[in-house]
Amino acid sequence: MQKLVLLFAMTIVTSVMSIAQLKEGRISYDIEMSSDDPDKAMAVAMFGASTMDLYFSGDLARTELNFGSMMSMATLVNNETEDILILKGGA
Repeated sequence: MQKLVLLFAMTIVTSVMSIAQLKEGRISYDIEMSSDDPDKAMAVAMFGASTMDLYFSGDLARTELNFGSMMSMATLVNNETEDILILKGGA
């Protein structure tokens, strides 16, 4: 689980830096998972309705991840000061 959260956090930071040419915007993702493995069916069901929203304006960016019914996470990035704040919450 920690590896999954770290992967998403790194994706967020990379996304913020790659859209540096745009001044302001919002990107939304619906995350769908599937597996033929019966052992992973429960995990797929829990994370099935996951979403990610990325908001950015100037040097500031915010990402909101909702992992289905399991947890949510918000990441705030200030590129000017190079500060990153990650907030995690349970459902």
